[in-house]
Amino acid sequence: MSSFVGSWKRRDNTPLEAKSDGYATGVVSYALQMRHGARSAAVETGPELARGNQDKTEGRWLAYSLNKERDLSSDVGRFMSDAATAHAVLALIGPK
Repeated sequence: MSSFVGSWKRRDNTPLEAKSDGYATGVVSYALQMRHGARSAAVETGPELARGNQDKTEGRWLAYSLNKERDLSSDVGRFMSDAATAHAVLALIGPK
């Protein structure tokens, strides 16, 4: 996501996150699968990114904000991690 915002900076001037985001990767990948077919060559990158960026210890995917990484001990942090995990799983299983 950080590559799409150009020179935009956070208020605190901390660097934007460059890692794969489970939420964004999952949503975009699933939408592309719905549009172009679950296993077309054009959309295989999304599920591969999801597979490679899962937190293997916890079994979840994290979500990063353009504003700040969310604290996983907060309700918002847990919600975003749950949403990222759900969307990453959707990307992996594809539309039915």
